[in-house]
Amino acid sequence: MKGGDDLKRAWGALALSVFIAIMVPVAWCMLMFSRSDIALTAMGLYSLKFFTVLSNLLLGAGSLVYAVCLARFLRTGARVPHWAFLLKYAGTVATTVTLMTVLLFLGPTMGYPLMFIGANLWLHLIIPVAGIVEFVFFDVQYSLSFKETLVGVVPTLLYGIAYCANILINGVGTFPNTNDWYGFTMWGVQFMAIVLLVMLLATWLFAVLIRLGNTKANHLG
Repeated sequence: MKGGDDLKRAWGALALSVFIAIMVPVAWCMLMFSRSDIALTAMGLYSLKFFTVLSNLLLGAGSLVYAVCLARFLRTGARVPHWAFLLKYAGTVATTVTLMTVLLFLGPTMGYPLMFIGANLWLHLIIPVAGIVEFVFFDVQYSLSFKETLVGVVPTLLYGIAYCANILINGVGTFPNTNDWYGFTMWGVQFMAIVLLVMLLATWLFAVLIRLGNTKANHLG
């Protein structure tokens, strides 16, 4: 850390990380016990099929680990491990994918009000935005290398492979029991790989932009 300003940022990062670490499981519980007829929701552990839930859980876990490491840093001066920084970065990029998918695709096609009801308001908007703000403006202990932006793509890649494999194995299905709740096969199963590739490229773009924001904050500090 460089000085007093960065110490203040560490306290800000701690506050936001604790907020995210608490609100992710709270919002997930709200989702698990909410009405299952709300768009893109499922009761119980079935909610884990959605990237929204998995990305938020990843960010929540990363924020919890980071908060513990930050608390230790503020108490003893021990530097936060780089892997903890990368874990939260991956979660931040993943929830950015969730946010942008809602804003640019699901909102226009399904209606924005449905995207921001109950737990969806937290998982689709508040928590992802909090994650971006925390990572970009408050995390200044490390600088990400350009190569490390690929870390941000890993969650989307793993989910995309599992998502497409499920469709290929079990079929698309029909509403309300479809296996394609995100519309990857909107133009046909034969174009599913192209849709996934576009998602991965978009994810990498978000990863690069978040790295750029964090780097600028580092230089300003």
